[in-house]
Amino acid sequence: MTAAPERPVLLPSNQPANRFYAGGPKIRAFRHEEGSIDHVPEDWVASTTTIFGEKDIGLTELPTGERLRDAVLGDPVGWLGRDHHAQFGAGVFIVEVQEPEDMSVLLEWKGFAIDGPRHGHLGIGVAKALEATDRQGWSLAELETLLVHAGTGGHTLVPQAGSYFRAEHRSVAGETVLEEGFSILVILSGSGQLTAANGSHVVLAQGLTILTPHNIGELTITGELTLLRCRPPMPDQAR
Repeated sequence: MTAAPERPVLLPSNQPANRFYAGGPKIRAFRHEEGSIDHVPEDWVASTTTIFGEKDIGLTELPTGERLRDAVLGDPVGWLGRDHHAQFGAGVFIVEVQEPEDMSVLLEWKGFAIDGPRHGHLGIGVAKALEATDRQGWSLAELETLLVHAGTGGHTLVPQAGSYFRAEHRSVAGETVLEEGFSILVILSGSGQLTAANGSHVVLAQGLTILTPHNIGELTITGELTLLRCRPPMPDQAR
């Protein structure tokens, strides 16, 4: 295990194969990568978790060949910052903003290549799995509390999400400075450059995913582009 790098890290796509539902080509197109294989509908960006029931599949591998999970465990302060490490300890793992784990309770499976009654409840039984669901009707006003319309900056997600993860939608026209901290940048459109406080830099373009360790300092983004910055929760708000 080595110290956290003192530069942003470009990450290639990480698409676990042979998922039970179709997709994948649009991810390749977005990333400007070749290939047209199907049933790879997810890109596990900066993943420190595995597919449910698997030992290794799903984990992100850094350009050095080291797994991100092992790298963070090896230097949690360098990757996450001292405040975050003090709150969670050395065994911390970073969750995907879309899903915290590859643990899905399937409510419908018709037409998919999966045995729903057998594999759709994570092995805990249908009755127990359904305890995770809310089967009461929600009013439009209640549903509205889960939505953010055209959210940008630190208000991209509803406030309740901040206890679990954060996401920031940023539009850059010239220059924007982002605070230091572990994050994953997904470049949605345009192009530019990221320059860290320590002087390291990387060119940005649509489809790239960049991992930023805490120890490289604040990030200056220049150019004409839009990006999504995915982050762990604030240390004092995490659950």
